[in-house]
Amino acid sequence: MWTELALVLSGRLDAQSPVWESEVPLKNVLELLREKCPNFYYDDPVPLALVGAICGTLPVDSPYWNLQVRPDKKPENRIALIAVRYVQLPAGFWQWGIQNWVGWTVAHQAAKFKRLPPDFDQWHIRTKRGWCVAHVAATNKSLPAGFSDWGLTDNYNWTIAHAAGQFGCLPADFKNLYWKDDLDRTVAHAIAMGGHPLPPDFTHWEWTDAFGRTVAHETAPFGHLPANFKGWHWRDKRGRTVAYEAKKHGHLPPNFQWTDDFDWK
Repeated sequence: MWTELALVLSGRLDAQSPVWESEVPLKNVLELLREKCPNFYYDDPVPLALVGAICGTLPVDSPYWNLQVRPDKKPENRIALIAVRYVQLPAGFWQWGIQNWVGWTVAHQAAKFKRLPPDFDQWHIRTKRGWCVAHVAATNKSLPAGFSDWGLTDNYNWTIAHAAGQFGCLPADFKNLYWKDDLDRTVAHAIAMGGHPLPPDFTHWEWTDAFGRTVAHETAPFGHLPANFKGWHWRDKRGRTVAYEAKKHGHLPPNFQWTDDFDWK
């Protein structure tokens, strides 16, 4: 007689079988799962569907990828969301829209852990706050070569270009640096906020967000302002000048003539 665990590991269990809902004591499978994933961690007991997902025996069309577990404890409370932390999902996996209570999907999770398949194309899948799968991939520089949907936005009009600019993976020839989010932060602001230099021919240091922060304000702390920059006196709505920001972070030009006019007022 096959035990439930043996059935799961055999790969012979039907995709629809309720056995996948059963649980097994963690001690019975911990060594096995840590052979697959040395950093595996899960509370006791472990759902057999999770064992199958990590060991590669849960059928790709099984509804148990969407099995909800421990909703009171785990934000990653679906089998697929947990499994993709540890392993690549099987070839042909298509249930990318499985999500938790905030709309974080398997696709978002796979992007976070750089486990999306090469042919993945559902970059537009969004969380409840509008964060796209492409936003996640931009934050860890895993957008594919040839990606072009830079104008996808979250609920606050923060585009993929903003995210990629902030994390240093925006193509050098990207032209729409003027795109703004709901706080008037341009893509140029995002690049500067991430500590990255603007293109050599960039001249719109005066672009200003809703807080009076210019692109120059965001650039000054990193020392990336051009040698001929003249707007040191520009102030944001809190009274901080560009010169103040540069001085605070040790990036004033060597012969800069500081006066009280540049101080925070």
